[in-house]
This record gives sequence, structure tokens and C-alpha cells, in this order.
Amino acid sequence: MNKDKIEQILDKLTEEDFFKSKESGLSQAEIDYLKDNPHLLEELSNTSLIKKRYIFIVFFISLTMSALAKFFQYTHVLAGFEILNDIFTNVLFSIAMEMLGASIVAFMLEIMFEKRVEKNQQIIKQIRKEMEKANTQ
Repeated sequence: MNKDKIEQILDKLTEEDFFKSKESGLSQAEIDYLKDNPHLLEELSNTSLIKKRYIFIVFFISLTMSALAKFFQYTHVLAGFEILNDIFTNVLFSIAMEMLGASIVAFMLEIMFEKRVEKNQQIIKQIRKEMEKANTQ
């Protein structure tokens, strides 16, 4: 239950960054929830979770844009308007594909980054254990 609530809070905050001009922040109920569960406060600053949410939002925006471009292309809604037709089919689709590719690469890099950080943390733990053993001898 705790993870679900913190996930909802993080979703709300990242969606505000993309889709609202004013920052509304947390509601009093959300603040009270975090006060009652202080161990979840670190999740609000977990950069990996936040970056992944941003990447997913860009990914879904690019999918929506490509679907719209194909809709305009195949329905011929803008057939009488040559410039608009070109913008909403070719240009929009090109931008959407570039965003899609960028979001996929960013997601892959984020996963590799997380794995590297975990490996580095294990290395640090191992070195500290060895240092402690050397200090106690």
C-alpha cells in the first residue's frame, strides 16, 4: 500500500511538470501521509524513479504524435491544405520518431546507469569490509 501511494504522489508531481503551468504541489492529505511515513520521503528525491517517469511521458507523447500523424495521413483530412497536410503528416511523424528513439535510448542508458551504480555500491561495501578487517587486525 505504501508503494502505491508514493507512486501516485510521484506520478502527480511529474505530470504537473509536463502538463500544468502552475505548480500545485502536494495536498494536505498527501503531506500528512508522508509525515506518517517518513521512510518514504527519500522516494521523493529518488532521481532514477523521476527520470524514468519523464522518459515514459516523452515516450507516450511521441507515440501519440505518431498516431496523430498517421491519422492525418490516412484519413486525408487535410488533403486540401498542402502546407498543413505536410506539417501534420511528414513533419509531425518525423519529430515523433526522433522523440521515440531518444526516449528509448534514454531509458536504456538509465537502466545501464542503475546497474553500474548498484555494482559500484557492492564494490564499495566490499572495500569497506576489507578495510575494517585490516583495521581490526
